Amino acid sequence: SNKVAAVGTVNPVKDFQDMFNRRDEDLVDKAIAEMQHVVRHMLRASINDQYYGKVALCLEALRAGCIKEEEAPKFNDFLRDLKVEFSCGRRRDFWDTHIKGKRMSLIAEDEADVEVTAA
Repeated sequence: SNKVAAVGTVNPVKDFQDMFNRRDEDLVDKAIAEMQHVVRHMLRASINDQYYGKVALCLEALRAGCIKEEEAPKFNDFLRDLKVEFSCGRRRDFWDTHIKGKRMSLIAEDEADVEVTAA
């Protein structure tokens, strides 16, 4: 079987999930970092809303994965960073539609089983 060891831009959600589920090697931290990189890269490279749907799916997978692996602070810090970079200016439509519009939120304490600081 072909073992995924990196998150690419072609099928990032599958790559991320495959890395998360590896039992021979702990790639959770690497998968989170690479998914964050892919999200930023695709948002910056998107022509108009070209990659917005894909980025939204990536964020959903990242959020779910961070809950599962008790890495809520990594997701929350990342979402805060995205807000600073993308919630105004030319990517504001992404933020308004796919984050605010879909109620993509920080991971709350009751979802996470760990202590989480609020935004």
